[in-house]
Amino acid sequence: MNAKQRCDREIEDLTKRILYMGMYTERILKYATEALFDKNIELARKIKENTFMLSKMALELEDLIIQLLAKAPLASDLRLIVMSMKISHNLERIGEESSKIANRAIELADRPLKGDVDKLKELSSKVISMLRLAMEAFEQRNVELAKSIIRKDDEVDHLYKELRKFYEKDMVSNQADVYADLNLITVAKRLERIADLSANIADEVIYILESHHAQPDENKPT
Repeated sequence: MNAKQRCDREIEDLTKRILYMGMYTERILKYATEALFDKNIELARKIKENTFMLSKMALELEDLIIQLLAKAPLASDLRLIVMSMKISHNLERIGEESSKIANRAIELADRPLKGDVDKLKELSSKVISMLRLAMEAFEQRNVELAKSIIRKDDEVDHLYKELRKFYEKDMVSNQADVYADLNLITVAKRLERIADLSANIADEVIYILESHHAQPDENKPT
């Protein structure tokens, strides 16, 4: 096996690891939202252990990426390697945001969920779908799918603003429930943030394939 073949095999391994990390991250996000809606404290507490494993995956990927970069890959491979590191960082941050949702699930476990719960579930469903499709775009090297995910971010923003408006209004009119309202605003905000991070992943896929970003840098969350 020559050097090029070894590099190709290592890049294939990198891709498989990124895809597994994406699948694992989606599972953490699903668990966090299920814990909230089902009032499952035990499931919420398991999220911390899962996010620790996610951070471990990210560190292992970073080591592999550094080794690959040292081999001076071709320009097309270089884009994939560098963007893979960015995708890994976004996935790790999605895990952190999911952990924050799990914390709110614990806080709200003994209280009824307020407001338009169906709308909150719709927000959750859209965000999970964005993450899953972003990883599919990476796996399939599908530019059009990646671009469609970035457009979906506007739908999430609209839902988030509606939910936030409701909870802020409720805090004024029903002060006894301010604590619950604040926690639910936090959940909605974490979901909106995860949508941004999923859009980031889609944008990295576009860069891998087209050598340019779809999102202006000022619109990308740090």
